[in-house]
Amino acid sequence: MENKKHKPRIAFLTEAIRRDIQTPFRFFKKLEVRHFYLRAPYGDFNPREFATTEHVNAIKDLWAALDRFQPDAIQGPEPYASRTALRIALFTRAYAKKHKIPYFFPMIENRPVKKRFGSLIGAIMRRTLHFYARDARMVLWGNRGAYRNLIEAGVPEEKLQEFLRSVWGVDQDLFFPDEKERAKEPTIAFIGRLDEEKGIQDFLDAIPTVVRSVGKAHFEIIGRGALEADVKRWIIEHGYQNTIRLRGLIKDAALTRAFERAWVVATPSRTTKRWEEQIGMVNLQAMATKTPVVSTKSGAIPEYVIHERTGLLVNEHDPAALAHALIRLTTNRRLWHTVSEGGYARVRAFYSAHAVIRELERLIISKVL
Repeated sequence: MENKKHKPRIAFLTEAIRRDIQTPFRFFKKLEVRHFYLRAPYGDFNPREFATTEHVNAIKDLWAALDRFQPDAIQGPEPYASRTALRIALFTRAYAKKHKIPYFFPMIENRPVKKRFGSLIGAIMRRTLHFYARDARMVLWGNRGAYRNLIEAGVPEEKLQEFLRSVWGVDQDLFFPDEKERAKEPTIAFIGRLDEEKGIQDFLDAIPTVVRSVGKAHFEIIGRGALEADVKRWIIEHGYQNTIRLRGLIKDAALTRAFERAWVVATPSRTTKRWEEQIGMVNLQAMATKTPVVSTKSGAIPEYVIHERTGLLVNEHDPAALAHALIRLTTNRRLWHTVSEGGYARVRAFYSAHAVIRELERLIISKVL
């Protein structure tokens, strides 16, 4: 690996990829990067658009792919994410050791290990994390729960690096404010997976209260998921076909316009046995468009949604409180402006993808290479 004339090459290994996570890679300037991935399950990703990606069919194909790329360092996945991520993590360590190159990895999994995996499997997972981190040059932690899990696994403090910057930040060339797009009448959007943990049922249950109070309120539901048929049935049963627009999965400029059009974005995430909100990219993307968010206290959300400053927070499983917060933001213009500006300032200060990648490059160069 000595005497190379190219920029240092960094391989990023990922189980699943999506568009908003990949676009910030174009901001890497001092490093040559390649993002290797197994799946693109979100329906918003065209690999022909991104020269910095490479699809592999299986973990076993990563070895040859990395041999072709010849990385100077590897970012592996966090091992708690899934069984596949665990296998890729162990592969990362094996490849790095074989080729005598450094590796590092991020950690955003914040659910307490014992609660997520149980006592026996949890103990095994902690030992696995310790083993994986032992030879890592750096471990980035992205929320307080992830930091706690790393400490509980016995990962030395000197390896840990705070990196509270979501995944790679918010690409503000894609997500930006445009008040010309704002709807004329109150419009509230739910953007995210139609799954239990994203709180779609709480959003639906809040709608009748908002309609009674606000009057000509409109609602948009953007996303797909396991509960999509249940959502459609609920809309018909409650007679809201003309009030709720179910838009499915949208992407690119249409998604940006959906944020800009909304008066408020609701993200009522629910903590489950195996999951709590690790980041909440929808919140950050909404804030980047100056659209206020109403969210819950699940996981890492309160670490950047500061109540009545950068958004409104309510308790989980509380449609009445969610409705009240939505009503406040659609009827109180002063509060709306305060939260809109506060959220936007927060994203610009801490989550701009350009600044995030610049900081990540600095950390890789100074602590890994």
